[in-house]
Amino acid sequence: MLSPFLQKLDFVHQFKMGNGSIGILGLKQIMLPSTLISELGKKEEVYALAKKYSLDEVNTYMKKIDCSEGEKIKVLEQIYETFGLGKLKIKIVDIGKKALVEVVDNPLQGSNPLVRGVIAGVFSYLFKKDVNASIQSKKGNVCIYLVK
Repeated sequence: MLSPFLQKLDFVHQFKMGNGSIGILGLKQIMLPSTLISELGKKEEVYALAKKYSLDEVNTYMKKIDCSEGEKIKVLEQIYETFGLGKLKIKIVDIGKKALVEVVDNPLQGSNPLVRGVIAGVFSYLFKKDVNASIQSKKGNVCIYLVK
């Protein structure tokens, strides 16, 4: 079943999947096995790349999505889900300063640099400044990250 976000995009013909191609809001996407991404994501230099490209993707998505400032957090949670890195729940936000973020069912687990980089990119967009993400705790299938 598609996430509610992808269902909305599908309804307005902004999610396409077929003929060997995946597209969201006109941007090509790639779906790969999580085991491959996990291995690639273990390299620490992946953090900076994931941060840059997730910031770029979120910027592009948000330019195409009409939402108010109050809706941004919900939309960003939904965008994160489309990356296939688990369900993002923003627990505490002090806009522009820091956030406490919960990720549930991340297939890459723990302090993977790829996941931390994507979270940092998403919040760099939200806070309109460069921020970093670090893991605070991991319990079962839930990881808590501090963003500042």
